[in-house]
Amino acid sequence: NFLAMDTMAHAAGDGTMLVANLQTGAWSRFTGLDARTFALFDGFVYYGSIDGFVYRMQGTGADNGMPYTCKYLGQHEHMGTPAEKTVGQMRPVFSSNLPIAPQTTALVNYSETLSSSPNAFAYSGTDGWDISVWDTSLWDASAGTVTSAADSQWVAIGRTGHVVAPEIQVTMGVTQLPEVELLGVDATFRPGAMVA
Repeated sequence: NFLAMDTMAHAAGDGTMLVANLQTGAWSRFTGLDARTFALFDGFVYYGSIDGFVYRMQGTGADNGMPYTCKYLGQHEHMGTPAEKTVGQMRPVFSSNLPIAPQTTALVNYSETLSSSPNAFAYSGTDGWDISVWDTSLWDASAGTVTSAADSQWVAIGRTGHVVAPEIQVTMGVTQLPEVELLGVDATFRPGAMVA
């Protein structure tokens, strides 16, 4: 669903690329991926790296055997009132084929300084081909899709500002390919009074 666009980031050496979603036309950034070229073959995206290797994207839930972190910073919003407000709680709602442990917080007043990355979730699902224990695993087991449910996912925030943006990070490092989609973010907040 994404078309990667090479930018001048290679000259800077920071591995940042601009990407466009082919379904929505929305633009975003990929970081930490120092790719030189991309190719689509047999339903998979491959890329050539600066170190001369070819990698297949989204083959597993790890980055060449190492964990990686997905980071989301939403748009700063007034949340319906121009007054200063205190965000009490937030809860992200995901659709996922395996358990995840999102780290949720909020940034205020146009800050873009993200929190430290969380550790990878210890997922013990091993019922897949080439990762299962013989005579123990269920060969026909399917993780299915799970939508994270409501009340157990609320996280205390306690941030105050005129505009608020949700920050969500999920670290992956599993063998199974994760299929995770952020469906929305709910928040509770208390607006302050306008002072003239």
